[in-house]
Amino acid sequence: MEIGMALKLPKLQMIGKTIDNIEKEIEGKLCDLHPCSEWTKWFGCTARVGQFGSKLRTRRCSVNMTSCEIDSNSRTEKEFGICIMEKTCPKGYNITKNGFCMKFYADTEVKKDAAEQQCQKDGGHLVNIDSEMKLFEDVSSLLTGFSTNIGIWIDGHRKDASSPWEYTYGSQKTFFKWYPSEPGNGSNDLCLVIALYRYNVTKNGFCIKLYADKQVKRDAAEKQCQKDGGHLVNIDSEMKLEDVSSLLTGIGSYIWIDGHRKDVSSPWEYTYGSTKGFFKWYSNQPTNRSNDLCLEVKLRSDGVKW
Repeated sequence: MEIGMALKLPKLQMIGKTIDNIEKEIEGKLCDLHPCSEWTKWFGCTARVGQFGSKLRTRRCSVNMTSCEIDSNSRTEKEFGICIMEKTCPKGYNITKNGFCMKFYADTEVKKDAAEQQCQKDGGHLVNIDSEMKLFEDVSSLLTGFSTNIGIWIDGHRKDASSPWEYTYGSQKTFFKWYPSEPGNGSNDLCLVIALYRYNVTKNGFCIKLYADKQVKRDAAEKQCQKDGGHLVNIDSEMKLEDVSSLLTGIGSYIWIDGHRKDVSSPWEYTYGSTKGFFKWYSNQPTNRSNDLCLEVKLRSDGVKW
């Protein structure tokens, strides 16, 4: 419009005036256009490692980033998508079944504080075993075949023998699998360690040990297992049979397992409450002899048989 006035061109002045009026009218209407901000980055993938899950992203609408900022009717829009967790761990670490990155350091001389510092150097911390799942599916998987009675540091400490156990990383769960006579009340029994006590951690996460004593009676065998904090193994599934079979390679003698009956006409019972009747009987077994009242297994050419 100013150019039209300077050049004394009425038509150009009219065009400029029209544009000016349009700008003024639009300026008051910008907030009514309800534009939205940019979408955030995707976050919150719910998938476990190697599995699919959902992810989320959001944006704000009724937002004019230049003139209006956020009006009273603004809202948050959500959009969901499909994601897969392709987690990677630091070099030397293993991704466990439940998606944890773990590493076992086999240093028998290291102290607890030094062990924690090593974990922090790697970007982590001593593992907090706060569930059966983490013990048997995650930690045990790293110790498969590792048979030793040395202690392995884990997260957990207490101020003195009468104080509750505390955890560096905030867990409130108190999950324990104490060995007999543990925990001790000594002034130096203030940090948690786990030990296998020369047991083997099997493929499926059980701690099993074979005592090769052909002369031991069934009751004495059970007492030896109880002394170790366990019991005669109850083979109640194909999975557990697989674990036991792996320990019997080269062993030709009979091995006591959990299972007994009152007499030959009674059902088999188990010391630790299992009601499963899982058997792999050898030919002509079980017999009806009065002394055949306890279960034992032997590795034969076609597998472990009762």
